Amino acid sequence: MSARLTGKPVLYVIAGALGAALLGAAAMGIFIASGRYDIAAMHPHTQPVRTILKFLQRRSIAFHARNLVAPRFDQPEVIQRGLALYREHCVSCHGAPGEGRQRVGVGLNPNPPPLEQAIERWSDAEIYWTTAFGLKMAGMPSFLLGRTPAEIWAIVAFVRQMNRLSPEEYRRMVSARANPSDTVRVQWIGKTRAEALARVPGDPARGKELLRTFGCRSCHLIPGVPGPGGNVGPPLTRWAERQFISGRLVNMPDALRTWILNPPAIDPHTAMPALGATVAQADDMVAYLYTLGARPRERQQKNRSR
Repeated sequence: MSARLTGKPVLYVIAGALGAALLGAAAMGIFIASGRYDIAAMHPHTQPVRTILKFLQRRSIAFHARNLVAPRFDQPEVIQRGLALYREHCVSCHGAPGEGRQRVGVGLNPNPPPLEQAIERWSDAEIYWTTAFGLKMAGMPSFLLGRTPAEIWAIVAFVRQMNRLSPEEYRRMVSARANPSDTVRVQWIGKTRAEALARVPGDPARGKELLRTFGCRSCHLIPGVPGPGGNVGPPLTRWAERQFISGRLVNMPDALRTWILNPPAIDPHTAMPALGATVAQADDMVAYLYTLGARPRERQQKNRSR
C-alpha cells in the first residue's frame, strides 16, 4: 500500500523547499555582495561558473542566429576581402595559421579560440552573429559598428576556408595581397576540412595492418597498432583532431596521402623516409589514421548535444 502526502505534510514539504531555495538565494546574494569572487582575467572561472557560462553562450548564439541565411562563399574576391578584414580586426586576438596572437590577445579570459577551427564547431550563421554583435564579458567586440553586413559575411567566408590553409599558404596569400604584382595563387576555395574528413577513401582495417607491416610503429605510437619503440617520431594519437601535418600541410586526406607517399619531397629535413607504398595502400593507412579521435563533424554534433 502506498502512502500519500495530504494536508499539513504537503504544506511542510512545500514550505521546506521554499525555505531552502530562499536560504540558497540569500547565501548567493551575500557571497556576491562580499566581492570575494575573483574576476581577475589572470585566473580562470571556477568549473561550475565556466560550465554555466559556456552553456549560456552556446544556447544564446544558436538561438539568435537561427534565422540568419548565409550567402554564397565561393567568390574569390569575397574571401580575399575577408582576408583583409581578418588581418585588420581579428588576427591580433585569434591568430592565424602559423601566426600567434599579438600581445593584446594574450591574457584575455576566456581565451580567444583559434578561428581556423571555428567552422568545425559553429555554423556560418553563428560565426556571423558572434562577429557582428560580439559577446558580453568575453573581450569580443561588435564589428557591426563601423562595418556593413556584407563585410561581416566576407570575414565569415575567409574563416570558413582558413582551416584549409597551411602556414606557408597563409603567408603567401598575405604577401600576394601586399604585392599585387605577385602572381602566386593559392588554390584553396573548396571543401572545408570537416567536409573532406567526412569522406575519407580507403579501408581502415587494411590500413591498420599496413601501418604494422611497414613498421610505422617502430617510430610512432599508434593506438591499436602493436610494435616496438614508438618514441622516435611524434605519437599519432587523436590524429583526426589535428590541424597540421608536420607543421607544413593542413591535415586533410589528400595532403596526408601525399605525405605518406613521399615525406622528403615536402620537408627535405624530415627523418621520415618514403615508405614505397602504393597510392591505394596510402589511402588505406590514411583511412585508419582518421579513425583515431573524433572527426570535426562528430565533435560538433557532440558539442551541440550537450
